[in-house]
Amino acid sequence: MYKKILLVVGLSSCVLMLSGCATMFGDKGRVVSVNSAPPGAQVFLNGQPEGSSPATLTLAKVSDNYVTVKKSGYQATTQAIPTTFQKVGWWNILFWPGFIVDAISGDSMKLATTNMTIKMSPNTPSSK
Repeated sequence: MYKKILLVVGLSSCVLMLSGCATMFGDKGRVVSVNSAPPGAQVFLNGQPEGSSPATLTLAKVSDNYVTVKKSGYQATTQAIPTTFQKVGWWNILFWPGFIVDAISGDSMKLATTNMTIKMSPNTPSSK
């Protein structure tokens, strides 16, 4: 009887210690709305076409994403999608392997915003 209880407690402890707090309890949002000024620009996520603005993008991962908008008569503009550290990840201090799990899974970061407006500058005539 006690062996079963010890086994369950031991396995449960291992699972908790090998999982990250941000992975289990953090923000899982990966959708960003992209607008452009002026509207109607072509939207690219990490170099891949995603349609015209306004656009809703679903990210495969939170970190290292960028959006480029292009429109005739305007300079193409690229912006990184901002991220921030998930505060719930600090609970990993109690279960240090959680820092590693969160880092590998990418869940240590979350989107800093779910709405982006990218302002484009008009092309300037080249002087000759």
